[in-house]
Amino acid sequence: MAFVLANISLPDVISVDRLSNDSEHIARVYIGSDDEIGAVYSVVVVLTSQPHLAAGTMELMFGITEAFPGRRDTEWINDGAATKRFLMGDDRKVVLSCVSTAACALAEVVRPDIINFVTAVAYLPDKALTKYGHICKAMRTVGYRGGRGDEYHGSHIWMLKRRNDET
Repeated sequence: MAFVLANISLPDVISVDRLSNDSEHIARVYIGSDDEIGAVYSVVVVLTSQPHLAAGTMELMFGITEAFPGRRDTEWINDGAATKRFLMGDDRKVVLSCVSTAACALAEVVRPDIINFVTAVAYLPDKALTKYGHICKAMRTVGYRGGRGDEYHGSHIWMLKRRNDET
């Protein structure tokens, strides 16, 4: 067969784990498996403190893990082009919804003043940047406002600030 998308019921499938003295927060959503190669796929969204960021600011990162039960080699995939080997068509939209829902769940639990996220791959085409805009729009539902900053060496940054009057 190949990749089979899981029966995903958002937001019920979102759980948030806190690690490292509340400096790192992780949400994981099982999204499917590949019965030919035995791989298991999950969306992983991380909200983390970074030493170079101001107090109250956290960085949002997201990707897909490809794991093989019984083996230690897990691949972290944060390039949309690399997911085309197993994610196609409407499955991509479902996975983007998982990323957005997990990011919102983390933001609601952690409630940092500022959330930043940066493209993992430089010089993305505009079409590829739309997923970041989708996440930014979803974050509005949990009280964050902001948008994309200037490009720097091909990377784009989104900066969102929590609005106290809305959360």
